Amino acid sequence: GIPATTMGEPGHCAYTVRIARGKWMPAYSLSWKRGVHVQFYGKSFNLLVLTDAIFSDHSSLLKANEYLWWARVFAPTDPSIVRRCFQKALQAQPINYEAWQAYGDWLSSQKGNNIAEWRKFHSFAIKSFSDYPEVAWMLIKKYAYPHLLKNLSVSDKMRLMGEFHKSILQWGPNRWDFERALTAQVKLIGGTRDDEFTFFQGVLREHKKSPAYSGATLRWAEARFKKSLDERKRFIVIATRIMASETSEDGKNPLYRMASQIILDAEKNKDPDAFALAGSMLKQIHPAQKKKVKPAFSGELLSDGAFVRTSGTCGYDTPWKHYFLPSNESGFFHTPRQMNPWVELTLKQFGVIRGIEVVNWTRFRSRAVPLKVEVSEDGKTWTEIALLKKPQAVWKIDLKGKNIRARHIRLTKQGNDFLHLNNVRVYGKRRS
Repeated sequence: GIPATTMGEPGHCAYTVRIARGKWMPAYSLSWKRGVHVQFYGKSFNLLVLTDAIFSDHSSLLKANEYLWWARVFAPTDPSIVRRCFQKALQAQPINYEAWQAYGDWLSSQKGNNIAEWRKFHSFAIKSFSDYPEVAWMLIKKYAYPHLLKNLSVSDKMRLMGEFHKSILQWGPNRWDFERALTAQVKLIGGTRDDEFTFFQGVLREHKKSPAYSGATLRWAEARFKKSLDERKRFIVIATRIMASETSEDGKNPLYRMASQIILDAEKNKDPDAFALAGSMLKQIHPAQKKKVKPAFSGELLSDGAFVRTSGTCGYDTPWKHYFLPSNESGFFHTPRQMNPWVELTLKQFGVIRGIEVVNWTRFRSRAVPLKVEVSEDGKTWTEIALLKKPQAVWKIDLKGKNIRARHIRLTKQGNDFLHLNNVRVYGKRRS
């Protein structure tokens, strides 16, 4: 028959089929977070692929099992013979998970704490499972760490854990819960909050060239270091300093993704400070456009650095570009199709508005109209100042001499449709 098994995913059932030796194709799958229902060594999808690899190499498996059998025979008698048998089994088939477990269990049962032997166990496990980093993590966490971390200083613990991070280059057969591993490592280190930042900095430096692990490390740190504004600032300083030096697109993409998430969270929670934090990071990593924007009206660009909120996001949106929407840089937002979608700007302070420039998206320009433009001093009571009815590339709303004092500007598409614009710039004179 054709090897296959059902799998469990969060709130969902899927299955996987082996389409060739070593190749398992997930089907009806919605997430990488999956556990197989039929298993030899554990529910991890990576263990399923590993099991296939172990049993496909039949001659190596037989040799390893023979030494493993002898290790069990001599277990009650001579430890030196048992040790050699385990070592021979692992030399015969370095990825034999059963042999590693048996060796780890036996070594743990021996009296004393043979650090040198545990160091070899740790190093060889990392090397043997370089193609299966989740499995390497499972083994060193369960067996090596409890013995090697005893009596180590915080810095020495970090160095030991750094060996694992130096060894992993890709996910392996399947994405795995690397973020959970980072949380476990921090707990095992047991240091201060400053130590956690030091650990994060070291891990990110190690993985900065890896699209997979750099993104996961940033997401983990972003979720962990948000207890206060100072923590978020410190996190962004570290992330930007390390990742901004990456000139490749893959190197900077994790920062843009992180900025997008911070901005969406800030808009949802009405948190202008978090929005500004994302902006400070974007200013460091995003190259300024060479073409200077000619001011549409006299006065200051009051909207520069404004807090932007939209009525929603969708797959066409680029959330990190929301920050540049009210600036002289090229911004963008794209709502889902909804009734009366809107975008709102909250200026840093009140101002007397002399003019508003609205730059339409280069595509589907007719979608934007009719577009109602409103202003408010308190964000609650709104006054309509314009209704844009004709589709065009740029609208310039001249408000000079009308003495319009406001801090909030809102643009609302009338009807059920998408709303997408490149820029909304507000000019005028600041007032306290």
